[in-house]
Parts: sequence; structure tokens; C-alpha cells
Amino acid sequence: MRHIAAHLNRARYILRNEGAISLLRRIFSYLASYIFSCEEYYVLQLSAGELNEADFLPRAKDFTFKLINSNEVADDWAKQTGFDFREQILHARRHLDAGAVAFCIFVQNCLASIIWAGFNQKAKDSLQREPYKVNFSEHQGCMAGGETAPQYRGKRLNAYAWFRMIHYMKQQGITVLIGLVAIDNLFKLHTKFPMKIYAKARYVKFLWWQYWKETPLPEDFKPSF
Repeated sequence: MRHIAAHLNRARYILRNEGAISLLRRIFSYLASYIFSCEEYYVLQLSAGELNEADFLPRAKDFTFKLINSNEVADDWAKQTGFDFREQILHARRHLDAGAVAFCIFVQNCLASIIWAGFNQKAKDSLQREPYKVNFSEHQGCMAGGETAPQYRGKRLNAYAWFRMIHYMKQQGITVLIGLVAIDNLFKLHTKFPMKIYAKARYVKFLWWQYWKETPLPEDFKPSF
């Protein structure tokens, strides 16, 4: 029942914030992906560099940053705010149970932006199905699931969530976070951070069969925006 409720809550959120057409497109894409999908990505490597917080502060008033690393923390936060962000983000409970960490920005007790990071294989498997390699034993982690509510886009909320994620990396001794971004969805935000795009990847899935191939890119590779 919780699984069904999570999907219904997510559907209501998309309908309310993006409209019926977007909801129908997302439902079709979600169902189709269980049968077949073919995607191309850039593979990113984010380092724990030195950054100035003032350069990434959001253009929004009364925002609150919250690091949530367990369902217990999420329960407490929901009691404080009267809002449970897990009703907005699909599989959020599962991600937290697997050990993933959510870097959240709230505005007026609503989730405005989020990005996830994982520091073990279980968390990575929960966050993403693509089989790219992360050497967790060598102080690496993964990042995934960045999302900003439509009404808050363009206010640097996602940039600030990234900044706090890098700050957390340094605290935890994580040297690198590895993640994916769709080739047709690369945005200029990434250039503000100590990041390297080191490979281009193709992912093909048909039912239970998967294909993954990474092609290394030149050291000085710069994407065109």
C-alpha cells in the first residue's frame, strides 16, 4: 500500500506543479522504461574543492537547508514543519533506508530543491540503475536525483544544495562524487564547481537485459551549451 501511495502522491505533485500534459508524459515514459530505454550520458566527477558560500546563496527569502540522512530524521522534520517531503519525491523512503543522504532546501515548509548522494553500493543501487563504477573503498561516492520545483527554478537553489553537498564531502573525507547527466540536459550550473566530465556513456535496457558502455573523453574536454 505504501508503494501505491508514494506513486499517487508523486502524481498529484506533478499534476499540481507541472500540469496534466507533463503528468501524462511522465507516466508514459516511466512505464515505457520498464520495457525499453536507450540513453546517453556524460559521466561526471565532482571534487571536494574550496568554495565560498556567498557565491552560491539562493535568490530566495526565508529558505532553509536541511540534511536528511535517515527516515527517522525525515519523520522528525515532518513533525516540525507539517510537511513530509517524501510524499513529493518518489522512493525517498527507500533511498534513506539504503543509506542515501538528501540535501534539501525548503521554502515556506515546502521542498524547493533536492539532490541525493550515496556512500555505499546499496545506496547507489537505490538511487540509480545505470551500472557506472564508484570505488566506495577509495573514499568515492555517487550523486543523483537533482530536482527543483518549477516555481523555484532560476533562484540558485540547486547550486546551494550542491555547495552544501561538497561541504559534507569534505567533512566525511569523501574525495570524489561520481554521477550522470543526460547529454541533452547539461546546464551551466555544473561549470561553477570543481567538476570534470571524463566519459560519455550509453545505456540500453530491454526488459531484464542491460548494456552499458563508457567512452573516455580527452582531459581538456569542454561541453558546448
